[in-house]
Amino acid sequence: MSNHSHPVTLFLSFTNSNSQSIVFDTHARLISVHLEYTSDATAGNRQITMTLRDPGGHAISHAPVQASQAASLTRHYEFSSLSLHDNSFIGPAIIKAIN
Repeated sequence: MSNHSHPVTLFLSFTNSNSQSIVFDTHARLISVHLEYTSDATAGNRQITMTLRDPGGHAISHAPVQASQAASLTRHYEFSSLSLHDNSFIGPAIIKAIN
C-alpha cells in the first residue's frame, strides 16, 4: 500500500452486493487484514474484494481476489502488504497481496 498520511476506510465487498466498511480515524500503515467468511447455502460462487479509500472516497488500494468461494464454505482471507503475489486457496485459506 502506498504510504498515505491521512485516515483511510477499509471496504470489503462480496459479489452478492453485501459490503462491510471499517473507518480508521487515526493515521496508520495497514500491514494485513484477516477475514473469515462463511458463505450461505444459496448456490453460486462468491468473490471478495478489498478496497482502501481516502477520506474523499477515492480508492488508494484495490485488491480483488481472483479465486471464488462456493456455497456453504468457510474460508480465510489474508490481505497482506508483505506478500509478493497472490495464491490460490490452500485448504481453507488464501493470501492476497495488497500495495
